[in-house]
Amino acid sequence: MILAANSSAFPLPPNQALIAGRAGNNQEFERHRVDDKVDDRTLNEIYFPAFKAAVQEAGVWSVMSAYNKLNGQWCAENPSLLTGTLQKKWGFKGLVVSDRAGTYSTEDSIKCWPEPRDAG
Repeated sequence: MILAANSSAFPLPPNQALIAGRAGNNQEFERHRVDDKVDDRTLNEIYFPAFKAAVQEAGVWSVMSAYNKLNGQWCAENPSLLTGTLQKKWGFKGLVVSDRAGTYSTEDSIKCWPEPRDAG
């Protein structure tokens, strides 16, 4: 988990943080090409706990999606991650941003957030 402090490049509301997601990704080499295959149990027991705590306990304002594919879908365009887990299971209502050049289809990314939401 990576937390980014407020900066002029990405200003956040006071006392808020951006959490950078690395769902299933443990490498830098070829991160734009890798498709990490991770089962639900491993995601929930190994990869998700810190992110879930940041969302539900710390109340992070923003989440950055990862570069990689997870189980065949780019993380920034993955409805299972963004809609199913982040929004519905964890109740996240903040802003999701892609990592630099981490979105491959704006249409698929937008579909992950079918309803307008209030980040307040």
